[in-house]
Amino acid sequence: MTTEFFSFGTPGTLNANDGSTLYVMGDHWTPSIDGSWTGVGWYVPATLSGDNHYILAYQDGDTDTPRKSKLISPVAGGGFQQFLFTTPLAVAAGTSYRACVLTNHYVFTSGYTFPHTDGHLTTDGFFIKVTLADEAKYPDGASALNFHVSPIVDFAAPTITGTASAVLGALVGAATGIGTVTGTASADLGFLSANAMVSPARGNSPRITSTSSGERITSTSGGGRL
Repeated sequence: MTTEFFSFGTPGTLNANDGSTLYVMGDHWTPSIDGSWTGVGWYVPATLSGDNHYILAYQDGDTDTPRKSKLISPVAGGGFQQFLFTTPLAVAAGTSYRACVLTNHYVFTSGYTFPHTDGHLTTDGFFIKVTLADEAKYPDGASALNFHVSPIVDFAAPTITGTASAVLGALVGAATGIGTVTGTASADLGFLSANAMVSPARGNSPRITSTSSGERITSTSGGGRL
């Protein structure tokens, strides 16, 4: 099992608000494989209002009734914080969702480049909706800002067996964004060992071992057997 979320970096503005106005800010995202949506991450601003804060989960096409809603207690100025639903929500490959935070004070980065992909997650931007305290609203107004809200999603690690070339092909395919490797099994293993490490914060720490370049390969990647 691997846990994934977006790495947007540090916001350009760490503390913004519009008086007493409350917003639901939604990250519009799509998984490339099936998974389990466990919560929402949010880069918490330096100041928090006295209003309640919620994390919300919507699927594209929903109305103002969220599929998940939870009151949270963020720590002001605490950077990126993760908040979990009481129970996860199953998500399907190719279906789009909106991971949301209801808030007054917020952070943002302007001029952010979309789409943005991390692992099996891709976001093409943010939506926003004015709301009232304790009232969920489906965010349907597109914004040019990145509000640093992310889904937290668990994906099952695949089980792969076969020849060295088959296993290497599957491993390279799963190692998003590290490039293409070609050559002998030993050369490919050297490349992958040097480049396929994923941040431990994502729950992934591949280890690659092999009896020889022409034999079967045994590897663990995020808890899975290859």
